[in-house]
Parts: sequence; structure tokens; C-alpha cells
Amino acid sequence: MDRWLFSFIQGALFSLFFTAQPSVFCIYLIIILGLGLLCLKKVRFFVAICLGISWVWLSAFQYQNIFNSNEIAINSFIAQPIFAKFIIQSIPAKGTKNYRFNALLLEVNERKVNQPIRVRLNWQLEEELKVSTKFIEPKQGQAWLAQIKIKPAHGYANPTVFSYQRWLREKDIHATGYVYRATSNTTQIIDNVVSLRQQLFDRIATQYQGNSLKGIVLALTFGERFLIDKAQWQVLQRTNTSHLIAISGLHIGLIFMMAVVLVRLIVYCLTWLLSHLVPNYLNSIAITRLNIHHLSLVVALFIAGFYAYLANFSMPTIRALVMLTIYVLSVVGSFQISRTRLVLVSVFIIVLIEPMAFISFSFWLSLTAVSTIFLVLWRTQCWRKNLAQRLSLKVHLEQAQQRRVFQWCYSLVTIIVIQVALSLLLLPVTSLMQNQISTISFIANLIAVPWMSFVVIPAIFFHACLVLIQGAVGLDISHVLEPILSFNHQVLHILWRYLLWLSEFGFSSIFVSAQSWYVLVCLIIFVLGIGIFKGARFSIAVVSIFVVSIIFKWLMAPERNNAYWRLTTFDVGHGLSVLIEKQGKAILYDTGASYDNSFNFVDSVIAPYLTHQGIQALDVVILSHNDNDHNGGFNALLAKVKVDRVFTPYQIELSHRTGEHINWSTCQKGKVFQWQGLTIDVLSPKQLKKVSQALPSDNDNSCVIRISGNNQRVLLPGDISKRIEQTLVGDKANKKLLNADVLVAPHHGSKTSSSTHFIKTVSPDVVIFSTKYLNHWKMPHKDVVKRYQKEDIEIFNTANDGSVVVHFFGTNQADNLVVETNRQHDFPYWFVN
Repeated sequence: MDRWLFSFIQGALFSLFFTAQPSVFCIYLIIILGLGLLCLKKVRFFVAICLGISWVWLSAFQYQNIFNSNEIAINSFIAQPIFAKFIIQSIPAKGTKNYRFNALLLEVNERKVNQPIRVRLNWQLEEELKVSTKFIEPKQGQAWLAQIKIKPAHGYANPTVFSYQRWLREKDIHATGYVYRATSNTTQIIDNVVSLRQQLFDRIATQYQGNSLKGIVLALTFGERFLIDKAQWQVLQRTNTSHLIAISGLHIGLIFMMAVVLVRLIVYCLTWLLSHLVPNYLNSIAITRLNIHHLSLVVALFIAGFYAYLANFSMPTIRALVMLTIYVLSVVGSFQISRTRLVLVSVFIIVLIEPMAFISFSFWLSLTAVSTIFLVLWRTQCWRKNLAQRLSLKVHLEQAQQRRVFQWCYSLVTIIVIQVALSLLLLPVTSLMQNQISTISFIANLIAVPWMSFVVIPAIFFHACLVLIQGAVGLDISHVLEPILSFNHQVLHILWRYLLWLSEFGFSSIFVSAQSWYVLVCLIIFVLGIGIFKGARFSIAVVSIFVVSIIFKWLMAPERNNAYWRLTTFDVGHGLSVLIEKQGKAILYDTGASYDNSFNFVDSVIAPYLTHQGIQALDVVILSHNDNDHNGGFNALLAKVKVDRVFTPYQIELSHRTGEHINWSTCQKGKVFQWQGLTIDVLSPKQLKKVSQALPSDNDNSCVIRISGNNQRVLLPGDISKRIEQTLVGDKANKKLLNADVLVAPHHGSKTSSSTHFIKTVSPDVVIFSTKYLNHWKMPHKDVVKRYQKEDIEIFNTANDGSVVVHFFGTNQADNLVVETNRQHDFPYWFVN
């Protein structure tokens, strides 16, 4: 059975490595044939692999065809808003001007859907205030009828950064959107029944009002982390303790174990009390005939389930509940189950419940952590006993006391060894996710893990249970809650001061580039072989293979060619950000947008990519013009990355925007400068404006530049319109410089730009549109696309292709220019495309 389960899981995992899915007919055919061949022993393991693959594919087909199964045309969503009845399924995350929450669509345009559609909605507060003078705050459990605009789940696709589309698929969210023009006629609450989870959240949030650690308390209680501020996140990342804030299997397991102990204690106390009060009636009481061990396990399982409910049954909590349920059933049912089978059955059931569990980072973090613990306990058992024995013998006591000292020493050594192993072996995973390494991770977690596990989490959960009882019974127990609140604040504040103190060290975190990551993996493999497998030959062999592969990759890397350079057009939605790289140096043309909710593409895309590439400073930043979608992230860029020089098409009066001393230069026609052997020509604007004179949309004042080197040319025209295009084409001096191999389309491909004469003059081989997926401007305009197609120009669009990278190899050969896209080359798998 174990082999069959393992084969099924293997098939489910293998299904993720395909670039496309077969038709639904093929999926059902494989499932039917597989079920029919299960009785044949020779092929049953192969059949299990096929069933695992088909199960994931079938789930993916249902996810992708949710609109077709509901007979809804996707284009109708884009063209106009829809009236929808929906139930709020998550606690709305309240921002400064908006709410964000997950909802379940039940009706679309007064027609019930066949299958509920899960959407993630944004609700602007300004719009909601128009509904009524008496504002009704959206809460989990409420049913609303509102006018919304949605589009299928989609995310920005950029290298080395968080994939929002993968996250949406992991959460089984089919679409994203926003409430559209809320008025009293279009938006109304149908059912104002608020969920118990939301009620508890509101009560506890009120009780912690004014507490600086309120966000962390609510995260530990409900798994909602939107109230944790940016400074607190930085402390958690620098100390590598952010995993303790996310409710996971660790938290569920701790509550389960403590509930077992508590239930046993209560039963024993009750039995003792009854034996003293009514000794003659003791034998007739039903509680004495119960198996106390079984009773404690079942009750503890329900208590752990309540904690999972508070966390909104997130996938990590469901995984923990599945394992605990199987364990409790095996004990209560008195059947033996090995650890291996427990894990296999649990993963099998998890895949059946949530087929896309394998694309979750939390799943692999949990699996790596559990595997590490088992591996360390297996390989270090004798060493831990010997060390504990030597430590305990240093204290001369009686035999019974000596045994207790040995047990304490053994437990302490085990905790330290496990923490060292986890800190070491999880470094590649955490550094790959965060692009940084916490040098104080071991010291921080050595104190934080036990303190959080045995003090903070039980205290916070106990407080939540008391709040639940208070609401259910209706008693005023504020005199009980106040000391508990004070205690919770003190124990959490003690831990937080410790983490804050550690994070203030200048060496608390180190940013990790791709090259550093490979070196880190080599070191960990070496330490793993020496320390755990106790074999230098194993370490040397594995590290040698890894080092040889790194050297081979370095020798074949195009960066070793001095003439090589590349241009990356990031996927930043309706905006623009282009990075030019050569020999470890870089120029950035525009920064993408920044939004009111503090989201910007510098923090989420550009800065992580620069860290991954090992680029610590930008030689030049060029701001094309004064539009938010082009320069909105500039201030965030200055806070993250050192910038040597800034070009702007305005007079030099921008230095007041930052306290930094920056070398400002004007981007004006006729300027030419050299950079890393490349020539950069400024073709427009001819006259400079003051920033104070810039219009809200100053497109025609865009800084137009051409980058050339080794007979390879790129033209970056910003947001210029046909008027400026005609001016450039009519200028004899500029006309010679307009010719380019690669063109980033003017103004995202709007119908007001990309004239036929301009396209023919530039005569590019490749054109790149930087647009937002299914944007309401419908860019690039279909007529503009036809113009480029008519000239036989290869077209790329960041909305569909993700980030676009153009490699220039500096040769005169036909393949001196190669284009790669994120969705087709870097990450071509079906579950993110």
C-alpha cells in the first residue's frame, strides 16, 4: 500500500512539470483506464502514477473552465460591470482607503451560477461612503448585492519574485476585481449575519486597541497579517522568525498536545473530586468507564479544529488536521500505523482535498522541516545521548536525581541540535524566497521558538477561548480578561524586545545573489555530509559534482563575453520599467507605478531582481516623464538602491523630493553619453519644462533615447504621441538614429501613437508592449498591432508573456539577438500560465 500511495503522490507532483494540459476527454480516459487496470499487479504502480497526474489535471481543468461551466462569457466581464450576489469569505483587510477580501459569487446578473466562483475583491472606501450616510462595514459572513468588475485570475510574471498568479491558484481564487461605482441603487447588503470568526476578531482587536503588537496578536490568533506594519516585518525577516507568525502545523500541533494534557488533568481532577464527595457513587459514574486517553485525544482534536477555524482553515492548518485525525483514529481504533504510512496517507488525502497543494511554498517548507527533524533525530541519536551523559555526570547527585538531570540535558541537547539543523538546512529555501540570509537566525529562533510555542501561543489562544465563552454565555468577565491581556502583552513584548535588539545589529541580514546562493548550497551539503552522515567522501563527492556544474554554467554564461548585454522589460502592468545590464552594471529606464496602498513595483519586482543579479547600485536612472505609471516608484528606488545619476526631461529642481545628494542631469535632445561601451543618444525633448509646469499626463515631454553598441540598437520612446513621432521622423539628424532592432512601443500601444511612418522609419525586428492584462484601455490597440504585423515585426506583450528579456551577443551573426519571455522560457509550466 505504501508503494501505491507513494506512486500516486509521485504522479501528482510530476503533473506540475508539464507545459500544457491534455483535453478533458484524455483526462477522463486515463482515469477510466487506470481504475480498470488497478486489479493487475504488474501495472498498478504505473496506474497509480497516471491517476495522480490525472487527478491534478482534472482539478486544473475545472478551475480553468469555471466560467464556461457557468455559461459566462469572459469578454462580458471586461466590457461592462456585472451585478453579483456574493458572500464575504475572509476577514476584510482594511487599508487606509480600501478593503480587500475573498468572496464567493452566488449570482451573476440575477442568475444563479452552477458552480460558485471565488473572487478577490477590492472595495474603495471613497466609493462605499456614497452608499449611505450610515456606513455598513463589510465583514466576513455578510451577503452583498453589488456592481463589480472582475477578470480571470492573473498575476505579474517576473523573474525571481513572488508569483501572485500561483498564489491565486493555490488559494483556488478564480478571478480578481473591484466593487464598481457603489451607490445606494447598485450596492446593498442582503444578509448582515457576521461569522463567529469575524465577531471574535472584532472583539479581540478592540481589546488590543492601542497596543503596538496588536497586528502580531491577531496574526497568531486568526492568521490575518494585514495589521503588521512594515517595520515589524523587517524585524521578522532579519531574524528569520516570520514563520512563527503564520499559523501552521506547528501551532495546531502545539494546541493539540496542550489540549491533551489539559483534558487529562481536568478528568483526573474531576475523578479525584467525585471520589471524595460521593465515594459510594463513584463506580456508577460514566466518566470513570471512559478511556481517558481516547477521550483526551478526541477532545483535543476538536480544540485543534477550532484553532484551524480561527485561521479560516488555511492549507497548513488543514494539513495538520489531516495528520492529527489519522493519528487519533489509529489510536482510538487500535490499529497500528507506521510513521511512513502516516505521512503517505496524510499527503494522499491532502492531494485529494487540495490537488494544488504541491505549488505551495508552505507545503515544501513544512516537508523540509519535518524531514530535517526526522533525519537529525535518526543520525544523531547516539551522539546526543553521549553528550547528555557527559553533561549530566558533571553534577554529582543521587541516582534518581541523576536520571532526571540526564533527561533534562538530553532534551536540551536535542532542542539545540534540531534548531541548528533547521536553521542550516532551511537557509537555501528561505534565502531563495527572501533574497537574504539572517545571520542571527539560530540565536533568534533558539529563544523565540520555545518561548512562542509554550508561552505566547497558548496564552493568546486561551484568551481567544475566554472571549468566545464570554460572548456565548453573556457574562461580564472583564476582571478576568484584563490580567490575561496584561500577561499576553508582557510575554510578547519580552520576545519582541529581544528580536528587535537582535535585528538592530548591522550584520543581522545579508542579501544573497544567485552566485552566493550556489556557494551557500555547497557549504550546506558539505556540512550535512560531515555532521550528519559522518562521511567526508559523501560530502566531497556531492560538493564536487555541484561545484563542477557551477563552473560549467559560469563558463557557458553569456556574461563572460565582453560584448554581451541584455535588456529586460519588466511586467509592471500599465506602466513601464526597463533594465539594461552589462558586465554587472545597470541602467534603469522608468520605475513603474506606485499606489496609495503603499504597493510599488520597486519593492516587489525591481529591487529583488537587482539583489538576485548581485547589482548593488544603478549607474543611471532615466525618468521618461512625470506620470505615475513611469516614475511612481522613484522614491522607493532611492530608499532601496544606490543611484549614481538621474536623467529627467525637466529642469533640475527635483532634488527637493529626497534628502539624498544625487547627480541630476537633463534629458535633452542632442545629448550623448557612453556607458560600458554602449552609446546612449537622447532624441527628445527639444525644450525642457519645469516640474511645476508639467501636466498630469505629460506624454509628449517623454525622454526618448536610443541605446546602441556592436551594430545593435534599442529605441525607448516613453509615451510620445504621433505628433512627436512625426517630429522625430521629419528631423534629418534624428531620422538616422531612429533605426533600431528592438522597439519598446510608444505609449503602451495606444491608438494615439505608433504611426505607420514611424514604424517604417524605426524598422525594428522586435516590438515590446508594456501593458496590463485585460486593461480597460484595450491596449495595445488592435489597429496598432496590425501595423506592426503588416511590417512582419515580432510582437511581445508583457500582459501575456510576462517580463521580456532581449539578449544581445555583440556579433554579426544571424542569432546575435535572442528574445526570452518569463512565461515561455523562465517558468513555462501550465499552473502559472
